[in-house]
Amino acid sequence: ARTLTTGDLTLDLNGHNITYKTDVANVAEQPLRVFKGTKLVIDDTSEGTPGTIRAQYTTEGAVLSGHTAGLVFVESTAELVVKNGIFDVSEVTNTYTPLNACGAIVVGANAKVVIEDGEFYGFKSTAGYGGAIGGYANSDITISGGKIYGTEESAAGYGTAVHSFGKLTISGGEISGSVSLAKYSSTAYGK
Repeated sequence: ARTLTTGDLTLDLNGHNITYKTDVANVAEQPLRVFKGTKLVIDDTSEGTPGTIRAQYTTEGAVLSGHTAGLVFVESTAELVVKNGIFDVSEVTNTYTPLNACGAIVVGANAKVVIEDGEFYGFKSTAGYGGAIGGYANSDITISGGKIYGTEESAAGYGTAVHSFGKLTISGGEISGSVSLAKYSSTAYGK
């Protein structure tokens, strides 16, 4: 996993691809993690096809303690701005029921994500939630552009393109799949 622990950083994919493959033991890690109080801007300034960040794995047989598998996890009070790029977890299959906050982008409690452009592909889930972008309690997700594709498969009925337990503002872009805004209940997670 690559982590941003202090300050602000811009990652320009510049047409390059990052593929994240892991074994079941490490599936709760994310290739990119934005820590508390930091800001990450992801862009692609290349003239051709934008670069892709992709994950390829299954949670089959996993024994996980967290709920945060995905490509980019934005911790509490951190911020992510996506200006361009492709984020693809369509080759991920979730078979682990408690793994509920998966997706291309996972937005932690009190974290902020702004989607200006890019493409986001959700994952299949035969157990818990599935989708492309998911937000925890009090998360703040703003979508003004881009293309977001949900998943066709989710046993829990949450195969959404975008799912949030916080604030969700959509002023542009294209969304294929359902959008879900729910009230967070700590008793639902046994806390």
